[in-house]
Amino acid sequence: MSYPQGPTQGAPQQLPPHSTLAIAAFIVAMVGFVGGIVPYVGFLGTIGLVMAIVDKVRQKDPAAPKRHIFSTIAIVFGVLATIGAIMWAVFISWLNTASSRGSCPHLYSFDGQRYQLDADLASAALYRGAEREDTDRLESLRAVDGQYRVRLQNDLQEIDHIDRLSLLVTDAPTGAEVLPSADGTLYATTQRTTPIESTRTLTTDAHGARVERLAVRWNTRPQGRLALVVRGRNTQFAEDALVRYLATMGRGLEPLLRMRSDEGCACYRQYLDEEIQRLGLPLAVDVRSSHRAAPRVSVSPIGPAVLRSFVIPLDERTGNGVSATLDAQPRFWEIASVELATIDPTTVETHELSPSAAVTQDGRDVRATLSNSDGVRLSLTPGQSADIRFDAPSPPAAGRDRTVLVRLRGYYDLPIGGTPGVNAFRLVAHRLGWISLPAFARTIERNSSR
Repeated sequence: MSYPQGPTQGAPQQLPPHSTLAIAAFIVAMVGFVGGIVPYVGFLGTIGLVMAIVDKVRQKDPAAPKRHIFSTIAIVFGVLATIGAIMWAVFISWLNTASSRGSCPHLYSFDGQRYQLDADLASAALYRGAEREDTDRLESLRAVDGQYRVRLQNDLQEIDHIDRLSLLVTDAPTGAEVLPSADGTLYATTQRTTPIESTRTLTTDAHGARVERLAVRWNTRPQGRLALVVRGRNTQFAEDALVRYLATMGRGLEPLLRMRSDEGCACYRQYLDEEIQRLGLPLAVDVRSSHRAAPRVSVSPIGPAVLRSFVIPLDERTGNGVSATLDAQPRFWEIASVELATIDPTTVETHELSPSAAVTQDGRDVRATLSNSDGVRLSLTPGQSADIRFDAPSPPAAGRDRTVLVRLRGYYDLPIGGTPGVNAFRLVAHRLGWISLPAFARTIERNSSR
């Protein structure tokens, strides 16, 4: 009779091999856990978690015994990575909804049949200390029964405060177009020519920052003092990125800015201008000719609702072979056209009109409020509006063309989203340049493309 042979005394016990699926689950779960600092990468841990669970279900196979310790570890790290990925998803979704959208007061013009959005005014006039005057051409406005009719309306999540509203009716020589510069000065432009060459590239500026560049060139120049006529606006992407960036610093940022704004000195306006530069919101314009380069011009933000045409006056000694570059943070500006023009030295006849009637949608008469820059303001909360009428002057004389512009003085309050309080680390990091709106915008762009 024979008996089964047992293990030789003192010989090491042979352990079954590790499960291949368990090892794979551990690796995937660990990658998801470690990479979870990047949004959504943690969902790799979810895949590892599923693989580990499948391995656990199969572990009671007497025909092929395996060790499954790596599955247990993978389940732990897979759960942690999944929780982190869900938190990232909730946080990013919260940023999209918790950040208020705002820009500036909207003005609609009556064209004889309906009101059309025609101007997006006082951009970057954030809180009372930044109150400013803004001027823009009205392209849709038409006189009806001897009157111009416009509508001020708050379409965004902000509170608009309007101190004064007027129309500038300008009559210039036929063929001249009257447009404002950034500071509101009116220029009659003629001989507008498009560039012979126009290229758009992504490049780096002198400080190594990534910029979107529009380069244009003319081989001849009109006679007289020159100006660039630019038609463009900031993008909705830039505005959304800004409010989401501010939200990362917490809702407590709003009262801090309000306190700084209410100090009653010009220092807040200067502070805000510096912040606008730091945030990378302006458009930088460089012009040169065969003789010399003109000083760089920085164009402040323009609301994204409508395209705006504006003048950049140049030194009248600029010679032939004019070229220009317009630099902006990628996706922050939309430039529809750039033209070279002559500033007509002829006097522009201008009539400034105050409202003849102004009534809010709830029936309040606000004509006196909008007629004077006296610190008494019309405040419009989201969805509110006011209809305003102006008596149109007599038609222009022969040989004159008419342009109507709006001039508004005001500011807006923007509720800042985010968590309660102030994220002091991010606020300090922003001031020191460790974090920035352009870098934050690139993160948004990368996440939205996934």
